[in-house]
Amino acid sequence: MPVIRLFKKIIKDEKTKNSYASTSYGSAQTGTTGGPTVINHGANTTSDGKTLYSKSYGGGQNDGESIYPSGTASGQQPQSERGAAVDDEEGKQALQVVTMRSVLNNLYEQQGFVEALLANLEAYCATVASKVGQSAELAREQDRSKLFVLGPKHSHQEEVNERLSFLQEFAVNSDFKISKAQLKVIYDLLTKSPVKSDFSEFLVWCNTACSAQTATTSVLDLEEVGEFFSELINNKTLNLGALPSVGFEFLKMYFTSQNLEQNKLLKIVPPQKIKVVNSWSSGYFGSKKKDEEQEPQDDDPTFKITVEPSQLTKLDMIWAIALESQQPDVIGKSIAFLVNCYMSVSDDLENQRVSFMQSLNARCFELIAASQS
Repeated sequence: MPVIRLFKKIIKDEKTKNSYASTSYGSAQTGTTGGPTVINHGANTTSDGKTLYSKSYGGGQNDGESIYPSGTASGQQPQSERGAAVDDEEGKQALQVVTMRSVLNNLYEQQGFVEALLANLEAYCATVASKVGQSAELAREQDRSKLFVLGPKHSHQEEVNERLSFLQEFAVNSDFKISKAQLKVIYDLLTKSPVKSDFSEFLVWCNTACSAQTATTSVLDLEEVGEFFSELINNKTLNLGALPSVGFEFLKMYFTSQNLEQNKLLKIVPPQKIKVVNSWSSGYFGSKKKDEEQEPQDDDPTFKITVEPSQLTKLDMIWAIALESQQPDVIGKSIAFLVNCYMSVSDDLENQRVSFMQSLNARCFELIAASQS
């Protein structure tokens, strides 16, 4: 783990350094995220776009040396070196810009680095299973932060989280994206772990990685990961009864994303709530209404449906969670969310609200009858 932690720090430091250099010195961008970090063949690019030769590396200056060759003024190129500038095709081929992103891409595409990292996680999980199975004391400890398997320095929580966070950091700074097959490897390792809380931490990691997805950066593809969990639910291999709240929040995010993309939902902001405040003034006790921004409640709709409920994508997944969950915090949230899928309608469907409610009641009665037969 120290090696992983060191490598992650190098990536972060390099990213910070490049960010500073690009804003302070106007470093030339090469089309890859993060800007140039090492330039071979002694070529440097000035802030005014001219390419010069020097012996400094790292995108501009080295230990206080000027990037301009001795005897030249800032921004001027000597006659003797103009022929050596990389304007012709041969010079362009000789110029190689190596960035942190290109280094990580090489590790991913050519060196099998991700497979090695997953193998490292697999070997660690195998060690945990073996040692916990042989020690009653370790088996009793379910607090990941207090479980020390390999030694007293790093807890089990640190060992697993450091590997997962490194994988995320690696993906953010390269072209690598975690595939469904690689996600399954991690899922299998942590769901079979003798430390029960590992599964919850895996869901937290998935939720965080998907929530951080932007137009330019993606660690886990929400659609692909959501489909992975949807398949687990359909195959009855995911224990919905034990699904924690963070798991439901992640699947709810996937459901909402799918239907928004297909224009089956309309996103809305929950209405501002009015808080009644009791007060005592001049010998009189009374109350007054006060507008105050409050956290949305579980039953507050965040969308309106624009199609009939039966046409919503993955609605069966929400039904399955609401029916099978045995976690008190998930039961209430999933039922409230399911009801909103029938009752929170767009203006165009307002006249069908009653019929949608009747179909929800009919489905409930069918399920009750089926459970009693």
